Amino acid sequence: MAMPSFSYQPSTVKLIESVEAHIPQHLWQLLWEYDPNGLLVVDADLYIKLVNPAFCRMFKIKSEDVVGQPAETILDDVSDFRRVWETGEVYRGKPREFPQYSLLVNQVIFPSLKKVLLPVLWLTIATRLTNAAS
Repeated sequence: MAMPSFSYQPSTVKLIESVEAHIPQHLWQLLWEYDPNGLLVVDADLYIKLVNPAFCRMFKIKSEDVVGQPAETILDDVSDFRRVWETGEVYRGKPREFPQYSLLVNQVIFPSLKKVLLPVLWLTIATRLTNAAS
């Protein structure tokens, strides 16, 4: 899969590089571990490279069971990922339902700044769906 040509605003690149240079690695690790949003990182072939604990709780999975697997094994439709890869634009989608997990999420997909691991999916505002008949 060919990498798209895209770029962030110069001010955004400068800010990200400045933050990366001044925040210790252990702080990034803490943020990743304790972020209440589900976070997922995939590569250019849309294979899962990393998930955070919140993502695992939301989808009732273990990290070791999904890392290295195609993203579509959990997310079914990954066309939004492909679009971000091809356009290099942030995707802010409408709420997405995962009925098999009783889950409704808002998803935001970010292109990779360094064009290596793409994209990062942030599943925000997780809501457990309930059966109205219960």
